[in-house]
Amino acid sequence: MTPVLVAAAHGTRDAAGIAVVRALLDRVRALAPGVDVRESYVDVLGPSLADVLAGLDAPAVVVPALLSTGYHVAKDLPEAVAGSPVPAVVAAPLGPAPELADLVLRRLREALAAPRTGHAPLPDVPVEAEGLDALVLAAAGSSDPAAARAVEAVAAALSERTGLPVSCAYASAARPTVEEALAALPDRRVGVCTYLLAPGFFADRVAESACLSGAAVVSGPLGADDAIARLLLRRFAAAPAPAA
Repeated sequence: MTPVLVAAAHGTRDAAGIAVVRALLDRVRALAPGVDVRESYVDVLGPSLADVLAGLDAPAVVVPALLSTGYHVAKDLPEAVAGSPVPAVVAAPLGPAPELADLVLRRLREALAAPRTGHAPLPDVPVEAEGLDALVLAAAGSSDPAAARAVEAVAAALSERTGLPVSCAYASAARPTVEEALAALPDRRVGVCTYLLAPGFFADRVAESACLSGAAVVSGPLGADDAIARLLLRRFAAAPAPAA
């Protein structure tokens, strides 16, 4: 029996962020029509992972729809799985992965081609079509050192792809902040790459901090992209089989 794929995303009160998660799971379903795909959240809104697992009658693989490890992956998800009435395991989070660096770069190129950052009502920020000489990869942040290492791995891959130095910054729980990372790069044309899955509180914080701190361009969240859908399915396939 093919296990149920339960995606565990970070919750948000932002309707656009919820729409991105649901659109991503629709892409997963389109790529793997034989897999039962369920939606759950680790914070802010429901259904919770525990509630979804309680409603299943088949084994499950929980795939963190999260870009790195951290408290949710290390503690919340295993605790929910430990209390599951059906056999369940937790797969690896989405990142780090080469395709995430590719997608970050694609979002940056889209932002460079756009007339403005698109984060109204923030003030317009000049967007340069070329000439960036440094990048900041802005992630949600975690106190878990493993999460920082995962972000740093994607930053290194992004640097390899662009030939530019790439610093890491965080919206919460870790440093440097976006403001601090940009302050450490004076007199340089810096692009801020948003390393978040969907719109929401952290994406807004990254965009506002970057704009007000003089970033030349700010890319949008990664969004409901087929590259992420395929990566999510790969994590699902690589997970150990739930023990009966």
